[in-house]
Amino acid sequence: MTKTTQTVLAFDTSLNGISISVQNEGEIYKRFLETERDQAARLVPLMKDTLEQADCSFQDMDLIISTVGPGSFTGTRIGMTTAKILAFSSGTPLLGLSTIDFIAYHYTPQRNMLIVLETKRSDYYTCLYDSELKPISDPQSLSSSDIIDQMKWENISIGGNAVKRLSSEIDTDFDDLEEILEPDPAILISLGLDRYHAGHMIDFEPLYLRGADVSQPKHKPKKLAQV
Repeated sequence: MTKTTQTVLAFDTSLNGISISVQNEGEIYKRFLETERDQAARLVPLMKDTLEQADCSFQDMDLIISTVGPGSFTGTRIGMTTAKILAFSSGTPLLGLSTIDFIAYHYTPQRNMLIVLETKRSDYYTCLYDSELKPISDPQSLSSSDIIDQMKWENISIGGNAVKRLSSEIDTDFDDLEEILEPDPAILISLGLDRYHAGHMIDFEPLYLRGADVSQPKHKPKKLAQV
């Protein structure tokens, strides 16, 4: 690539809110909003506020980075749809990152590390990394008992945003790292740029480890009388 990427927009809506960062001329501007219900209404206005602070616009972007899950099914769709619209309308390259990688890069592990992310159900989104943050397992959806069965605790640290819940569900001692409840969106830029300049563009497809939650209506529809 001959062009040095200077202006970047990166964001996540798959976790527990909206994380946005903008890099312009070497400076990074970032915002985090904890919300689970109104990402669709808040995402673009928060982007515009961050871009205004960075003194640039959507048309100035050299690269757009968005997470592709796993996480909130609705949040992932909102983020990815917004990213596709912005990239298409401006002709800007688009790169996707997994939320598990995003959280993993908050740490500097001394040994193998398992990232556990909240699913809002009984299981966890997980992936195992070595001390150089290279994944050594596929992303999976695992229960706490599955995690115990598969992992050798004496060699593993645990990080993510569901460390305390996992710790409360198992008796095995492990090296628990600090929970990441307010992720740093600047990491999306540094990780995304590393992969972009290394030529690691990936298919921009959602990373769903299981289907969306589907609830049944509280009241069954009445049957029509036969005539």
